[in-house]
Amino acid sequence: MILALEVIQALSEGGYRNRHPWAVAVFTGEEPNPFGLSTLGSRLLTGVLSLDTVRNTAGLPEALAAAGGDVEGLAALAPDLAAFIEPHIEQGPRLDEAGVPLAVVEGITGIHRDRITLSVEQNHAGTTPMARRRDAVAAFSEAAMLFEKRLLSPGFPLVGTIGQVTVYPNAVNVVPGLVEFVAEMRSPDTERLRQAAARYRQELQALAGRRRISATVANLLDQPASQMDPGIRQVLAAVLDRRGVPYQTLYSLAGHDATHLSRVVPTGMLFVRSRQGKSHCPDEWSAPEDIRLAAETLAEAWIQLDGGLTREGREPHGLESLLP
Repeated sequence: MILALEVIQALSEGGYRNRHPWAVAVFTGEEPNPFGLSTLGSRLLTGVLSLDTVRNTAGLPEALAAAGGDVEGLAALAPDLAAFIEPHIEQGPRLDEAGVPLAVVEGITGIHRDRITLSVEQNHAGTTPMARRRDAVAAFSEAAMLFEKRLLSPGFPLVGTIGQVTVYPNAVNVVPGLVEFVAEMRSPDTERLRQAAARYRQELQALAGRRRISATVANLLDQPASQMDPGIRQVLAAVLDRRGVPYQTLYSLAGHDATHLSRVVPTGMLFVRSRQGKSHCPDEWSAPEDIRLAAETLAEAWIQLDGGLTREGREPHGLESLLP
């Protein structure tokens, strides 16, 4: 947001007169939240998340109202956009390891999340013989290893995480009767992602049969990979080439609001190098000079798109007189 505001301010102070309205979009709830609905704002704006889902998600209407939102007013959201560009840190080590400041994003990973419940009858930890136990945590341990094995299968460009696990009753003297966990897979190849998720579900049922437990699966997210608009990618690449800025073309393995915008409007993304690829931690940092390069690139790309979208046939203003 700050980078976009800085670009608009610099262009305005430099005397640039845009031919089309510009806006800085700030979406709420990009990260996972208590309602299990990541990228909440962009999904609402683009209609990916239905009004009925909002109404029926426990606590969400109240939370939106408490934040000053109007649930019923969501039906009136209708983006009238010609182009959208999201600048973002890479959140990974590829640019830093290559010594390259920026990247033009080719596409954004697909994400598949399942909530899995392994359940049996719990029992006393001291009096239940080992041969008669059906331990939900022991079953989960095997399920976690199967998950890792699935991710490492050759031919599948996959990453995945089990980042949320709950054990019931979570008592030291009770053989646990239930484990609930969320298994997430990501891949830029939607078909292979869905194949891997389906195969893991089959392996879970086979595990449940061997261990005489119940395994239930509820899908939380089945988000296909998205492609960034070729025209916007070409504009960003041309700007970087003209300015002599080294860059890469990368897929994003993190989810972004641009995923949903790309389904309704030509969308692009520009990555900024993250030091050591760190993100979502106190050590997250990008060099000011890299951020400046991103701002200059974004500014010139906006000018090119502003001129390219006009029907007046005039050349867009040059950038050289606006940014040093």
